[in-house]
Amino acid sequence: MSNEEPTEYALQKSAQAWCDEATKSIVMDEKLAMAFAKILDTELNRMKDAGEFLWVVLANASGGNWEKETAEWQAAAAKARDDYHKLCSEMNRKTA
Repeated sequence: MSNEEPTEYALQKSAQAWCDEATKSIVMDEKLAMAFAKILDTELNRMKDAGEFLWVVLANASGGNWEKETAEWQAAAAKARDDYHKLCSEMNRKTA
């Protein structure tokens, strides 16, 4: 696990784990919360990398010329593109 400090977003999500109805009576352990936040950051980065890889594959389908694909494929790829960019914007806003 990285020695880097977790992002503020991950720390907030980690602390929220002790605010749920089922867990609010448990005393939060700071070291456990920090470890959870670091794992959350790692997994968020893995998801972002996987999304980026998927987008690269889609963007370069048919040599980057989507006109060669069916209209249905183009619509699905455009939706995936838009969803990917929206997710990136949200993640950048939350983890910055």
